[in-house]
Amino acid sequence: MITRFLRFILGILLIPFSIGISLALYQQLGSVHTISNYQLFFLYGIGSYIILHLVFYRPVFPYVFGHELMHALSTWISGGTVKSFKASGKGGEVKTTKSNSFISLSPYCFPLYTIVLALAYSISSLFFDVGRYVLIFIFLVGFTLTFHLVITIDFLKTKQPDLVKTGYILSLTLIYMVNLSILALILSLIFPDISFLNFIQGSFQSGLNIYSVLVKQFFM
Repeated sequence: MITRFLRFILGILLIPFSIGISLALYQQLGSVHTISNYQLFFLYGIGSYIILHLVFYRPVFPYVFGHELMHALSTWISGGTVKSFKASGKGGEVKTTKSNSFISLSPYCFPLYTIVLALAYSISSLFFDVGRYVLIFIFLVGFTLTFHLVITIDFLKTKQPDLVKTGYILSLTLIYMVNLSILALILSLIFPDISFLNFIQGSFQSGLNIYSVLVKQFFM
């Protein structure tokens, strides 16, 4: 009971830093000078997925397939073997010869489709000028990241009830922060104007600023 309460408090305390990470990523997108409207198209991608999810279609099967594929990939990276692989709109399962925290948590922390999109964009840039497609790329980054995060939230509620009981807010906060940090790292490797170090510093500073505002609001 005490451990659950401490996890809840820690999850609440990390929320300002989650907001700080969001602001820092948004600011870094605005620092790219090669073309305008990066931030706007990133927001367009986020909004488009939310509309798709709420109004038209919940792409559960692509998420489950990517989720199980991430389990398989992390198993191979860890030196294990995949015995079987199943994925459908109702759920999936991967049987492996090895299990560890990295294998268990990787599907939640790594936005697979965003990573594949970034790899495709980077490899394509080696063979032809992809500059004309950069806004489409940024739009799809926002779209795929939101897809990953939104369905992960649903998935944790229905498929991982133990997380809900022992630390749902903490789990979601950490997953969100890790996903955005990975995205910032990927974008920093693609766009020279984006600095991962500045992202980390900006995230921390923004989180502290939010705490400062809250302290002044409630205690001064």
